[in-house]
Amino acid sequence: MAFLQAAFLASGADIATQTMAGANGIEFSHVAAMATVASTFSGAINAVWLRQLEQTFPGTATKEVAIKTIIHATIVAFIINSAYLVGVPLCTDCYSSFNGVLHFPHMDMVTIFKGWNLDEFLTLTKLEVAMFIPYNTLAFKFVPPQIRPLTHASISATFNVAVSAITLGYFNTWCERAFDIIP
Repeated sequence: MAFLQAAFLASGADIATQTMAGANGIEFSHVAAMATVASTFSGAINAVWLRQLEQTFPGTATKEVAIKTIIHATIVAFIINSAYLVGVPLCTDCYSSFNGVLHFPHMDMVTIFKGWNLDEFLTLTKLEVAMFIPYNTLAFKFVPPQIRPLTHASISATFNVAVSAITLGYFNTWCERAFDIIP
């Protein structure tokens, strides 16, 4: 269920991001790429990860909540943020050249990692910390484990707006506009 929810929410977040940016039409190959990476990593893999984390550190005491929050923020954040930065551009290229046959670009390391750069990774990591450490602290304490992947996917939808903005090249422009508004 988390797989489907993440795909649906990431698609909506990407369409919203492209609409807010005033794009001329929706780039559906990017929407499909966001849905692919989100459903796989933020949905399915994260659901399995959360289940394993809960089994390894069961309970809602302060110590268990802190351990789960720190482990999730350090290990999973690195993996998922990197997956978005690598997977979205790569999948976008594959889907945009789709004409009845899925085309995979030449798979050398430069092509695979062309979307990953340190500045964007740090931006996503800072946003991840700001959003998910507070969420996970509350979720590991109060949200039952069986519905945690679904609530996590809902929070991820907001995060996906920023991921979309970064992978589409809008994020810095949005930040500059925000700073221009602030006196």
